[in-house]
Amino acid sequence: MTDEKLLAAFEAATLTYKQFTHRAHVNVAWLYVRDFTLPVASEKFIRHLKALNKVHGVSANYHETITWFMLLLIADRQGKNPVVTFEDFEANNSDMMRDAKGLLARYYKDETLWGDHARRCFTLPDKLAL
Repeated sequence: MTDEKLLAAFEAATLTYKQFTHRAHVNVAWLYVRDFTLPVASEKFIRHLKALNKVHGVSANYHETITWFMLLLIADRQGKNPVVTFEDFEANNSDMMRDAKGLLARYYKDETLWGDHARRCFTLPDKLAL
């Protein structure tokens, strides 16, 4: 699926649950970060993500801290090493693509990240990255 089709399906909430993989999550977030300021990108991504979760009946899966952390990390990495295609971003950020849970574990204690507070409100990292 092209970036344009992926973004259109995300915004229309027509992506199937199976289509909205981790890679697709990151791809859509990267598209917003690439094309908009961070405040606009985050508002658009979060609004459409919540709408898609609602369509799939998984609204409880939304996690504020993970969503914001990943958006901020994508913005930081794109700002430091701007690329034009998602394939290039993916190649430069294999840690984010292949082991997101491991990446999060470098910054957050399990009890923090998986607690109710972090699910509802963005919580700052409480571990130093290794």
